[in-house]
Amino acid sequence: MKHVVVIGNFDGVHLAHQELFNRARAIADAMDGQVVALTFDPHPAEVLAPHAAPPLLQPLDERLAAMAKAGVDVTVVEPFTIAFAHLSPQDFFRTMLQERLHASAIVVGYDFTFGHKRAGTVHDLERFGRDANIRIEIVPAQFVDDELISSTHIRQLITAGMVERAAKLLGRPFTFTGKVQTGTGRGKDLGARTANIAVGERLAPGSGVYVTTTQLAEEKDALASVTNVGVNPTFDGQERLIETHLLDAERNLTGKTITVAFLERLRDEMKFANAQSLAAQIAKDIEDARKRHG
Repeated sequence: MKHVVVIGNFDGVHLAHQELFNRARAIADAMDGQVVALTFDPHPAEVLAPHAAPPLLQPLDERLAAMAKAGVDVTVVEPFTIAFAHLSPQDFFRTMLQERLHASAIVVGYDFTFGHKRAGTVHDLERFGRDANIRIEIVPAQFVDDELISSTHIRQLITAGMVERAAKLLGRPFTFTGKVQTGTGRGKDLGARTANIAVGERLAPGSGVYVTTTQLAEEKDALASVTNVGVNPTFDGQERLIETHLLDAERNLTGKTITVAFLERLRDEMKFANAQSLAAQIAKDIEDARKRHG
């Protein structure tokens, strides 16, 4: 079986990553081969520059599922270590791509680098490929409406609360999955019971109120919802939470794993003078979300 190897971190499995997989799929089908993705865990920045490591768009399990859905036949997850990072570009190509993965073709993005101190470039990869008689496919930068598709840019959009623009580059809404924790019970008095997930150090949309859908891990259909991201400043909260209210369902979700998909931003998070003012705004948010959900 011939192997078409695609290399990258693939954080987010966004539209540019999907184009890599599409190119690899076309090559693999032409040679009756399979698409093999080579990715890394942890993210290289977590090992080489932990102080600057970005919060990821997806945990590894979600990334692997998205890659399989995008047409990858086999994924090899290489543990990224200091020793691995010190491989020269030549040794990376020989040991990983020739000896371990038996690549017949290799597909990478235009900005791909490899080997110690990222010394290897796509030009080096093309040269090594010619010498080894391995086809090299370099995929150019990908854009949506003149906006560059990259994991870094998508993270910036999500952090800024620009979830609709992020969704265009991802090819789907940004999602956040977590286990619902026990809340304060305050939502009942405010007219909106919520399922709360701690954000912690993970990537989440900027503080504000969003139109969302919420899906339970064991159920097929997502439920219409409205979600606040933030610290609940009216009550001097400290912990950053994702607080989701189901629009048309009464469910006790405590202890359940849910996935919240962020569709549209409604407003900034605000501090209100009292609980009554907050409750009135929550009622308006719910009505606005119902309208957006149609």
